Amino acid sequence: MYGSDEGEGSSDDEIEDEDGDLVTPALDKQILKTISLIKAKDPAVYNPKTNFFSDEEVRKVQEEWEKKKEEKRRQPKPVTIQDYQRKLLLENAGVIDEEAELPQKLTYVEEQRLLKEALSTTKLVGPVY
Repeated sequence: MYGSDEGEGSSDDEIEDEDGDLVTPALDKQILKTISLIKAKDPAVYNPKTNFFSDEEVRKVQEEWEKKKEEKRRQPKPVTIQDYQRKLLLENAGVIDEEAELPQKLTYVEEQRLLKEALSTTKLVGPVY
């Protein structure tokens, strides 16, 4: 279909694993220990009172995750080409004026005229050598 964005990938289509940040080396070690206990059919696995993950470690990891999430939220969103084109269409009706984007440099004659005007309006105090 003409004009369709179906074939194009966008950052909105990507699924991010936000909880993947929660897995730290210490937590990963605990997970591997738990898996090995399950494979060995350890009776502790079937005890409902057994806690394989310490609450302190989990809380610490969650606090770090919240900090990272807050930092990520504060970062400015990168400008994509589609965002730039949308802005261009809305502000300038899609017209790019390259001369307006470049700083205007004065010619030699204009610069001399401005200097002469500035000197003529300045009052000098004292003798001029």
